[in-house]
Amino acid sequence: MSRYCGSKDTTSQLNAAQDWLARCIYQRKSIFTDDAIWTLENFRALDENFTNSLDEGDGKYIEKLEACLSETEGPVKKLVAEMTWFMVLCLSNAGVISKRKSIMNIWAWSGEELDMDSPYLSDQTLKGIGSGGPSYNVNRWRELIYFIQLVIRLFEYEGEVKTIFSDAWGCAEWVDQLDGYGHRQFRYMLLYLLFPDVYERIFSRSERQKIVRGFLGKTPKEIRKMTELDIDKAIHKIRTEQERELESDKLDFYISPLKDGWIDPKVKVTLYDEAPELEVDLEKRQATLSNGPLNSILYGPPGTGKTYQTLNRVLRILDPKFLEENIESRERLKERYEQLKAEGRVDFVTFHQSYGYEEFIEGLRADTDDKGQISYRIEDGTFKAICIKAQAGVVNNDTLDACVKAFIADIDDKERIKLKTSTSRDFYVEYHGHTTLRVFPVDSKNEDNTRGYPVSIQSIKNLYRGINVDKFYNKSYVKGVLQYLITHYQLPATYQATDNATGNYVLVVDEINRGNISKIFGELITLIEPSKRLGEEEALTVSLPYSKDEFGVPNNLYLVGTMNTADRSLAMMDTALRRRFDFIEMMPKPDVLDNAEVKGCNLEELLSIMNQRIEYLYDREHTLGHAFFIPVKRALEESEEAAWLALQNVFRNKVLPLLEEYFFEDWSKIRLVLGDNQKKDPRLQFVLEDKLTGNLDALFGQSYQSDEYSDAQMAYSINTNAFKRPSAYSQIISGGEIEEVPTQSVSEATVES
Repeated sequence: MSRYCGSKDTTSQLNAAQDWLARCIYQRKSIFTDDAIWTLENFRALDENFTNSLDEGDGKYIEKLEACLSETEGPVKKLVAEMTWFMVLCLSNAGVISKRKSIMNIWAWSGEELDMDSPYLSDQTLKGIGSGGPSYNVNRWRELIYFIQLVIRLFEYEGEVKTIFSDAWGCAEWVDQLDGYGHRQFRYMLLYLLFPDVYERIFSRSERQKIVRGFLGKTPKEIRKMTELDIDKAIHKIRTEQERELESDKLDFYISPLKDGWIDPKVKVTLYDEAPELEVDLEKRQATLSNGPLNSILYGPPGTGKTYQTLNRVLRILDPKFLEENIESRERLKERYEQLKAEGRVDFVTFHQSYGYEEFIEGLRADTDDKGQISYRIEDGTFKAICIKAQAGVVNNDTLDACVKAFIADIDDKERIKLKTSTSRDFYVEYHGHTTLRVFPVDSKNEDNTRGYPVSIQSIKNLYRGINVDKFYNKSYVKGVLQYLITHYQLPATYQATDNATGNYVLVVDEINRGNISKIFGELITLIEPSKRLGEEEALTVSLPYSKDEFGVPNNLYLVGTMNTADRSLAMMDTALRRRFDFIEMMPKPDVLDNAEVKGCNLEELLSIMNQRIEYLYDREHTLGHAFFIPVKRALEESEEAAWLALQNVFRNKVLPLLEEYFFEDWSKIRLVLGDNQKKDPRLQFVLEDKLTGNLDALFGQSYQSDEYSDAQMAYSINTNAFKRPSAYSQIISGGEIEEVPTQSVSEATVES
């Protein structure tokens, strides 16, 4: 049966979902109180104030949500809190504490407090069922809009609502009639919560497709032709056949043996395969369409997802529409990246100490002919080669930008301009700074129309460039503004796919801080400045030393670097480089571990306490990244025993060697980080400490110069058995307060020097 989730007990979540259906959908009551807040009136108010008013530009989701709800009544705010509760009910890659806090904060916007002792807010109920990955968090606003439209359609249904939920397949058919909102993960969660014996806890579209491909052998082309319901039924058929073949209904697609049917254990982790559940600041932008700065560096300690994020950044620059439409599928994103690489639009290079100008820009290469004669030729380096490719696509600042600037200038002169929508409805538009316009409908039925509705300038540009208008807010006004630009500013009616938007190139420079910047870039360091690029008013070129070519850096070439701060701090970076790049910090995020526990050890707390100690003993640039522990969290989905083995492996092969490198084998500080100095039982100490004793005369003879600290010298050894003891890990957090076994002498522990 599909409700089986291995060691996870989902009874509380599934019972809560049935209570939600009975109270909120059938009775229109609150899940937390007896108030009637799940009403069509409240949903229409929410639709008006959120769906039609949300600004899609930069900013935090929760702040935008609060702004949109500021003019609504208390019951509407409570409704959003309860919708948020239901939307995170399945989610296991978000912490219980953060879930509860978010729900209670939204409820508090109503002016009332929510009782946190409600059983629906308990740890057991909020612990989640499966991961939503980063996409669900990034697209929360889209998921909420989908939820709103689904319930509005449900409450407007003229028949008996209960009949919709009387049949699992019929319910899915009804849900899928709501079209135009993309492939929303909330659909998968809703159907699983309501019909856990029919649907699976698989909330990723790409993983659903992988299962069908793995078990049924269908091609990607065949799978793309399948509807969501087709895939649902295919997976249900796979389960039925596997249960019959294996003679067991205790099966889960994330646990062996079913896991082995669609996840190939021989597939190696590649550059962009790290931890899809990582939530980093770059992913929190809701519109993945902005190209970002021409020169950027992602920097942070090891294991914080820097390399992982370069894939998204490359696609955001080269194919933003594809990124937006496929953000849920890591596999498709990687396939698209490889296509772009094969086309020569993205290249990858790693800097190191011996890397120089000749490899990066141009240099002399020796050739020997059949007679042994040596000749020299000039060979282009990686940077020059991609600059030449990109230069073919260079254009001056495009016409669209010029039209937008002229439009904004006219608004500033007149304060507001009167326009028409595509249906001839009049509205005024004002410029509110940065990337936002505000529109004010002339015939608005809203009594308080002083704030107007936001229209993102980026949405206007994206519509012109062919990106689906259904993805935008206030789309009728977006269309109206674009038509005005075409009519009044001679903007070509058809977008030409020869400008920078489709002709961008990217060079990824891994470990950019490990190279000698002056040696590698030479005189070209000035040319990478945005204002000095080819196609700009202040464009510069230089004559290259070997070829004597006039060379410049085109304005459609993006440089994306990664920097490991454990190798070199930001403060020690080349000053010329620091001035010319935007630096995006990526620090450890223990909360992505979601309070996962292995043998009583909380991984989130474990990473947090170790990093606090490292920051005190060294600095924040040498902390431990959360990515090291993601394999442990993943293994928990299979079994706690698998996670326990993964934790041992991480500590033995990742954490301890990194600490040795950080502290230059200063074992006393390593012991402090691991809490070994506080552990009463030496068997739980990862690094054992023993004072050097013995007859020094016997060791060195009588004529030796004793070090002034020789009496205090210590010997250190690694206790291999400590890696196999759960309390050795939990006491890193507790400081030795947990007693596991009787105290024994150091000599009884298994050690290695």
